[in-house]
Amino acid sequence: MNETILKQVRKSEEKYNIRYAKKDGALFSGLRITFFIAFAFAAVFALFVALQPWANEGVKYESSATIPTIYAFLIAGVLGAIFNAFKISLGALVCTLPTGFFAVVELAKLLPDPNGIFFLNLKFYWAHLIPILVLVVCAVIMVVIEFRAKHILKRGYEKISKRIYEEYASHAENLSEEEWEEFLKNYDPRPSKKNNKK
Repeated sequence: MNETILKQVRKSEEKYNIRYAKKDGALFSGLRITFFIAFAFAAVFALFVALQPWANEGVKYESSATIPTIYAFLIAGVLGAIFNAFKISLGALVCTLPTGFFAVVELAKLLPDPNGIFFLNLKFYWAHLIPILVLVVCAVIMVVIEFRAKHILKRGYEKISKRIYEEYASHAENLSEEEWEEFLKNYDPRPSKKNNKK
């Protein structure tokens, strides 16, 4: 994208008070921080569960997939946190969504409680389900923000580009793509001194 036209798009957004969440905004930054905190919280309790067989030999897990699933969640979560650090929200979501889902399923099997909420121990909700859910929701919202911001920016860019092209093409016959690209490189939206005198 041409930087000069991008400046025009941003100027137009300010002029018409068009506001939306962006990757450099407060909402996105807050979600990134919440993502890190939620993962750290979920990772601590998931790691404790994964190490429990070595700490308590008498503990038997119903599913042989529990430990591998937890470690997969931890590894994918670290990768997701790295993606998040570089503001690559789609990468963070891809890493945390599937492993988070399966980790929740496996962790739920370990904490049954006939008297609990939906027959599960209360610890399952605050130690596992809620932090993993917060983690995934943050990743989803960040992806939505990123793609929505790109869509709005692209739409504004195309609108202004089209207007500039129509104005320029009206003074040039058989405008080639090379001529248009050359014009964009030197395009200055500010009125020239010559035009000001007129």
